[in-house]
Amino acid sequence: SLYAQGNGPERRHTVGAKWTGSGSRLVLNYDALFQWGTFSGLPIRAWAFATETTYRFASSGWRPRTSLRADIASGDADAGDARLHSFNPLFPGNSFAGAVGLLGPTNLTDLTPALTMTPHPALTLAIEVPSYWRTTTADGVYGTDLRLLVPPGAGSGKYVGTNPGVIVVWQATAHAQFQ
Repeated sequence: SLYAQGNGPERRHTVGAKWTGSGSRLVLNYDALFQWGTFSGLPIRAWAFATETTYRFASSGWRPRTSLRADIASGDADAGDARLHSFNPLFPGNSFAGAVGLLGPTNLTDLTPALTMTPHPALTLAIEVPSYWRTTTADGVYGTDLRLLVPPGAGSGKYVGTNPGVIVVWQATAHAQFQ
């Protein structure tokens, strides 16, 4: 897939490769993205890699499944380098940041184990424990809206935090869902 964004001072192009696989119990979803272009005449070179591997247990009452999501997106490693290396998602959202969705996929590495169960056909329960690191300490931490939350100079470590979550989804009717 090839996407283009911007028509003013920014010209960003993204090419991606997707690999998915599914069996009776194992589901794989892997994406690799590379961006290039210019912003105010400066070259853009950024990338991201996202994975999710899910294992469905043999049939039981609650249909449990476990998953492991691992994502990494580039950040600017050197402020003195004119090239922009921070990955910019074309359509930002919380897919990298779990259900709570606090952090965006710019300069972010995450590892998220999760357990999902369905105790009733209309009720799904999920527990996830995402942990986050800056991909490079020379860049900051960004929100899902691409706003800088923590500037590059704030702290020297890569670890950002862990944000566990519990998600309950009730499909009350064919047209009403509560989460």
